[in-house]
Amino acid sequence: MAKVLWRIDPPCVCHVYDKDPGPDYQIGASGERETDNHKIVEYDYDPKAVHFSNLKLSADETTLEVIDPTLSYSQQETKYLQEREAHDLIDEKMDKVKSIRAEAGLRLERLQWKIERAKEEDLLNGNNAAMTVVATEKRKIRDENNAACAEVEALSTVAEVHAYDPRGWGDRNYGMGWGQDAQKAGYANATRNHG
Repeated sequence: MAKVLWRIDPPCVCHVYDKDPGPDYQIGASGERETDNHKIVEYDYDPKAVHFSNLKLSADETTLEVIDPTLSYSQQETKYLQEREAHDLIDEKMDKVKSIRAEAGLRLERLQWKIERAKEEDLLNGNNAAMTVVATEKRKIRDENNAACAEVEALSTVAEVHAYDPRGWGDRNYGMGWGQDAQKAGYANATRNHG
C-alpha cells in the first residue's frame, strides 16, 4: 500500500510515495520523521477520485478516511472551493475593517490642531461652543467609520471586498484642507480683533 504525507492543519496531501520513505525521512528542517502537524500514513490515494478536502486522518492516525463517500469528485471540489472562498471572505473583511479603522484613527489625529484651537477659543470666550463643534466632527468620523465597516460586512464576495476603498468613506481626504480652514479662522479672528 502507498504511503501518504498528510498535513493535519490545514488538511492536505503533501506527497504520495510508492513505498515507505523509511525511518530517516525528514519533514522540513526539524529532523523528525513526523512533526506534530504531519503524518506519514498508509493510503492508496487517487487524486482523480477523491479530493484531498474530503479526507481526514483516522482516529488511530495510521491511515486516511473519506469524509463523505456519497459526493462525486466534482461535488467535492465545488464544496472545497466554496468553503475556501467563504474563509477568504472572512479574512478579507477583517483586513478591510482594520484598514477602515486605521483611516478613522488618522482622521481623528488630524483634528488635534482643531481641539487645541477650540480649547483656546472656549477659554477666551467663556463657553464650550468651539469644543462642541469639534466633538460633533469627531462623532461624525466615528459614525461614518462604523457605517463603512457595516458596508464591508454586508459584502458577499471577495472581489467586492477588494474593490472597497478603505479611505473612500465619509469626507474623502478628511483634514487635508486644514491649511485653508486655519487661514479662514485666522482671517476671521483678525477682522474681529482689528475690525
